[in-house]
Amino acid sequence: MWDFTKVKWASSKAMRYDTPGDWHGDLIEAWEGMPLLSQRAVQLHEFNESAILRAAGVTPEIIDAIDEFRIQVKNGVITLHTLDTYRAISPEILNLYDEAHVIALMVERAFLEAAGGNWQDHCKMIEDSRGKIPVVQP
Repeated sequence: MWDFTKVKWASSKAMRYDTPGDWHGDLIEAWEGMPLLSQRAVQLHEFNESAILRAAGVTPEIIDAIDEFRIQVKNGVITLHTLDTYRAISPEILNLYDEAHVIALMVERAFLEAAGGNWQDHCKMIEDSRGKIPVVQP
């Protein structure tokens, strides 16, 4: 089980992927190019997603492999290594990843709206940020 006391929360100028939120290791991260309320909502999304997956025994390495595959599919270039790694992941884990994401979205929305934010505006801002989020080069 993940030790929540080790979680580090951060807002970052650049992300690992062109996404407004991420989690890896003990870091829960949001892109700082968003309004503060949106940053916190995205961080809660990432925290909940990671907590569900880790409680089920899914490692960050498996999640990184899923994310990398999906990003490569979106960009239209898939490496053989990424494809082989992805194919080794069980359908149950892939389904759990998607379920955890949906649950995390519900928490993100509930938090945002309870704090006075507008869900539609938040989603539009995130969609409009695609392709504009600086990515950290490995």
